[in-house]
Amino acid sequence: MVRHEDCIHLTAIMGLPEWRVLTERQRNFLGKYIAEGMTTGRYDAVEACKIAYPNTKYAELRAYQLLGNKRLRRVLDIHFQRSAMDSLLADLHRVIKRSLRRGSKQPRVNPDLTTAIQFFEKHAGQTAEK
Repeated sequence: MVRHEDCIHLTAIMGLPEWRVLTERQRNFLGKYIAEGMTTGRYDAVEACKIAYPNTKYAELRAYQLLGNKRLRRVLDIHFQRSAMDSLLADLHRVIKRSLRRGSKQPRVNPDLTTAIQFFEKHAGQTAEK
């Protein structure tokens, strides 16, 4: 659960260069996403997407794509006060989980994946399977 008192407010973020490089729709999406999260404690990307992109057919997919955008993720890192290392470890964890899932019953673990898992576990202080 995110404690909103630990987050950077939207008004402060709007003055940053990371905010200014976003498109108007991206800013609208993040504005709705952050404002709702700060107000209710629940960050709902799908609802924010429906408001920022009202003509999109697949709001869930579009919201997922938006949250994966590196520029939008950078703004969210600032909002949630995540360090570059925290952000890197979160991305690495997602990639590891996805790679392990692809192999279903018997995942293909190659040397690169093994190195990524070892790095993640060393720096995150948790196992990659979580």
